[in-house]
Amino acid sequence: MRAHDPFEPVVIWQSPDWRPDGSEDAPASRHDWDELLEQCRSAVARRERAYPQLVRDGRMEAADARRDLDAWLQLAAEWHWIISGEGEAPGLHTLANRIAAVRLATERLEGELARGRRTEANLYQHQLLRALAWHLGDGTAQPAIHHTARLNHAWRADQAASAMRSAA
Repeated sequence: MRAHDPFEPVVIWQSPDWRPDGSEDAPASRHDWDELLEQCRSAVARRERAYPQLVRDGRMEAADARRDLDAWLQLAAEWHWIISGEGEAPGLHTLANRIAAVRLATERLEGELARGRRTEANLYQHQLLRALAWHLGDGTAQPAIHHTARLNHAWRADQAASAMRSAA
């Protein structure tokens, strides 16, 4: 019989999108929150630059461009909220579009990698996209990261209130 490791986490409750943090499919960049936010902001900037010309050239439908850009705007707002507590989390009704946007970006980047463009920047971006997809989950429930963010926001508010009481 194997001895139980007293430091191994014990799962008491699981949300529908719960997955173990140490699982094999957990991307290495999943805790790089600032980099995930920057990835979302960069994705928005790239799309704002490229999509108008792609639509004018007839290489992309305007509705597809708008849907993808809107999803990345939501992802950028979501990660800004996760990190700062400013704004609010996007609603569950936007989750499918956010997942689709990350999936599309991953497919595009994997195409670049398959064509031999295996730069350090592309490989790192691939890690970040995998982390975003991992956090978004499978689309059946609001991402678990939202619960973690709410706990962090409440903890920061308590810390700030405590500091103000101590200063008074």
